[in-house]
Amino acid sequence: MKGVSNKKNHKKKQKTNFLTVGFMWMMLLCSLGPVATDAVTPDVVTVTKAEYKADKDEFKVEATSSDQPSVTLTVVGYGAMTWKNNKYEYKAKGDDNPGPTVTVTSSGGGQDTSNVSQR
Repeated sequence: MKGVSNKKNHKKKQKTNFLTVGFMWMMLLCSLGPVATDAVTPDVVTVTKAEYKADKDEFKVEATSSDQPSVTLTVVGYGAMTWKNNKYEYKAKGDDNPGPTVTVTSSGGGQDTSNVSQR
C-alpha cells in the first residue's frame, strides 16, 4: 500500500503546483493594471485647396476632416483654421511664400500634406 499512497501524494503535489503557478500568473497579470484594448483612430484630414497668389501676396488653405466640425485644424507654421461653409479655411495676406507644400494637422490626430499651387 505504500506505493499507492506515493502515487496519490505525487498527483496531489502536481495539482497543488499547477494551481500555485496558475495563481502566480494571475497575480502577475493583475498587477500590470488595465490593458488598453480600444485604440483611438485618428480622423482623416484632406487638404482640398492650397494656393499662394504672389500678385496679391495671399495664402489660402481649405481642408476637411472626417470628424468635422468637432475638431480643430491647424496649418502647421501658420495657425488655426476657421470652420466656415462646411469646410475649414485659412487665409492670410502679407505672409511670405509658404513653399512647395503645406501640412494641416487635427486635434483628432489626423494630418494631410499637400502641394501648394503658385499663381
